[in-house]
Amino acid sequence: MLESMPLACGIWDEGGNMLDCNEAAVELFEAPDRETFIREFVRFSPSIRPEGASIQEVLQANMPRTIEEREVHFFWEHTTYNGKHLPLRSTLRRADTPGERIVVSSAEDLRKLRAKEAELDQERRLLRNVMDSSPVCFVIQVNGLVRFATRYAQQFFDMRVGDRLGDFFTTATEHRRFLREVQETGAVNWRVGTLRAADGSLREMLINAFSAEYYGESCVMSWLMLFRTASLFRHS
Repeated sequence: MLESMPLACGIWDEGGNMLDCNEAAVELFEAPDRETFIREFVRFSPSIRPEGASIQEVLQANMPRTIEEREVHFFWEHTTYNGKHLPLRSTLRRADTPGERIVVSSAEDLRKLRAKEAELDQERRLLRNVMDSSPVCFVIQVNGLVRFATRYAQQFFDMRVGDRLGDFFTTATEHRRFLREVQETGAVNWRVGTLRAADGSLREMLINAFSAEYYGESCVMSWLMLFRTASLFRHS
C-alpha cells in the first residue's frame, strides 16, 4: 500500500514510533536506505519550534489527536540526510487494522512552492516599485473594498486598504453604475467619472477598469487618471 503512494509516507504506532516507510520517503530525505531512515528519523528533524517542542514531542502530542480526530496536519522544517533544508506539510491519518490502530503519515515537499512564492513576492515588489513611481492611481477592489492601492492613489484620495471604493464616488448611484458596467461588459474604457479627493474637492478622472482575478478572487482593477479639477461649487 505504501509503495503505491506518490508522497513520502510512513507507518507509526500510537506512541509516535516509526514502523515502516515507503521508498518515496527514503528518496525525499536522501537517506542511504530505509532502515537508516526509520532508525534515525530524529536526525532528519533537528529543528525546534518557537514554543520549544521537538519533533518527537509534536508527534507524541499529535498521535492521541489523530486517533480521536482521524486526521491532523502540521508543518515542520526538516533536513535531508546531508543537511539540506526540507520544509514539509505533514498529515497524520488514523488507520484501523485488525487488532491494532496505526497512524499513516504523508508529507508534502514545500520547497518548490516556497521558491515560487519567493519569486512571486519579488515580482510583486518590483511591480509595486514601478507603480509607486508613477503618478497614476491604480486600485484593486474585491467585494467593493479596496484590496490594493498605489502610493499615489493613497495620497491623492487618502485611500487605505479596507476602505469602500464607493465612498470616493460622488454618489452611491454612480459607483453602482460603474460596477454594473464592468460586470456586464467586462471593462470600462476611459470614461470620465467624478471622485472625491483627499482635500474634499471633486475631481473628474479618466477611468479605465476591467474584471480580473486577484489571488483567486474576482476583482475590479481600475486605473484613474486626473482629467480636470472640478470644484465643489460647480458640482453642488
